Amino acid sequence: MYINNLTKKLIQLSFFMGLSLIVVFALFFSQPQKLPISKLNVNPNTSDFNIVLLQHDACPWAYFWCVVEKGINDAANNLNVNVELLRPLRTSDENNEDMIKQYEHLFSELTDHEPLPDAVGITFIDETVSKYLEKLITQEIPTIVYNAGASFNNHVISDLTYLGQNDQQAGYEAGLRLTKQINEKGRAVCINHFPEATNLTARCQGFERAINEAKAKGKTIEYTMLDTQKNDPPAIKEALIKDYTNHPDKAFTIYLSLGPIGAEPFYDFIDDVNLPQDKFAHGIFDLSQEIIDNINKSENTLFAIDQQPYLQGYMIVQLLFWKAKYQLRLRSETKGTNIISTGPNFLKKDELEQVKSLIGQYR
Repeated sequence: MYINNLTKKLIQLSFFMGLSLIVVFALFFSQPQKLPISKLNVNPNTSDFNIVLLQHDACPWAYFWCVVEKGINDAANNLNVNVELLRPLRTSDENNEDMIKQYEHLFSELTDHEPLPDAVGITFIDETVSKYLEKLITQEIPTIVYNAGASFNNHVISDLTYLGQNDQQAGYEAGLRLTKQINEKGRAVCINHFPEATNLTARCQGFERAINEAKAKGKTIEYTMLDTQKNDPPAIKEALIKDYTNHPDKAFTIYLSLGPIGAEPFYDFIDDVNLPQDKFAHGIFDLSQEIIDNINKSENTLFAIDQQPYLQGYMIVQLLFWKAKYQLRLRSETKGTNIISTGPNFLKKDELEQVKSLIGQYR
């Protein structure tokens, strides 16, 4: 009897231990798995020059940033400098507001960095971090803005060099090309997958400016900035389908996608609603293999806008090194601004074959 009771207790104990392990594993794997903050410490024993870069996005979360970071790493190696790269942790279920909060936190850490870096590069996507940028400037650390920030009317960054694409101008030039596809009447949709990021909103603002010019010349165009509220492909697709079904007249529509994250949901949307080929035209920012494949399959995506992410990554390290070490300067191509432009470059179907082999490495 004693042995039977002992056996029963052992079985019960084993059962509860197994159940506990299942619960622990379920809880662990149900939590969003975060990507680590990257640090590129190149040649730490030989270099006495230290650069800190702060980005609002990261590889491997976003294809675009893998190309930027290759440029950063190559420049750090070639110039023999230490580069510490700070970027937010990314999760599969985060929203844009969470990412902005992490971005602000990293900015506050940057201004308290010990020891102070020799030079700093930042992407500037939100006005709330202006106070941290002001502190950097008062610390007299050579600072350059890259990738995002050209469209801000902000006194704090007005005197800083900006390396990258002017997003509002890029959106405007995209709009000029797309509005030509509307004969007299139609719709225009800017698909903003990250409305909290002011650089993306600037693309839509430039797009709308081109539409207003077309309207002033006699065309009737209804404009919509499609705010998906989440940096999430299924949400983008859902917003596109809802917008389409809310306009039963099915007027000719021009669509502008703001980056590779919007490519898959846009093409899924086209397939799901069976959008007639003669009822839309499309343009998209940035390059990826999927974007190139879809442009090659369809005549409706007229162009991809290449802002040369590798060049942005390489040159932010190079310019900071020149600026801080040798007091060298590059002048802007645009009179009256501090913009060193890497784009926009509009690539059409017949030009994509030239850059296809460079995708994921340099374009």
